[in-house]
Amino acid sequence: MHRMTAYKKQFAFPEMWPATVALQHGYKAVYAPHPMYVDRRWPVDFMAQTYNGGHDGSTGGSRTSIYGEREHNMHGLSWFYNSGFAPNLYRRWLGLKVNNDGGDEFERTEDQSKQGGSGPSSMPGGEGRMCLPPMLLHPVKDVELPVEVAPAEDGEGAVPESDPTA
Repeated sequence: MHRMTAYKKQFAFPEMWPATVALQHGYKAVYAPHPMYVDRRWPVDFMAQTYNGGHDGSTGGSRTSIYGEREHNMHGLSWFYNSGFAPNLYRRWLGLKVNNDGGDEFERTEDQSKQGGSGPSSMPGGEGRMCLPPMLLHPVKDVELPVEVAPAEDGEGAVPESDPTA
């Protein structure tokens, strides 16, 4: 796989990776089930109808298919190529702020005025870092972790001031 990517610029998307590796190694079939998490509470019947709205409960092939103009329904999944939920969940798990909610202060300090609710903005906090079950998240990109560094001695590593006339 590495040679194909490096030399021929061919690659496998994460959704195709298990099947591609199985094919290369001569396995007949691969299916690795993993739980999918959703960013809101959906009534199960409505969710099934939304995701399997095709003919006889199929996922595609009709105007009511989940793919195409109805794809926005999958943006709240923990595993979807265009998900907004997965990277936000990962950032919150790291203790970073997302949409002005969470972060270090939220984890350490309890706000007595909040009684708790369905979203992070209504939770009192003060319970420490999030504890999540094992899960696969996709996609998670461009996460910049804050790193604490000891101050440089003797001016080594100091950032030079910018010169606007340069």
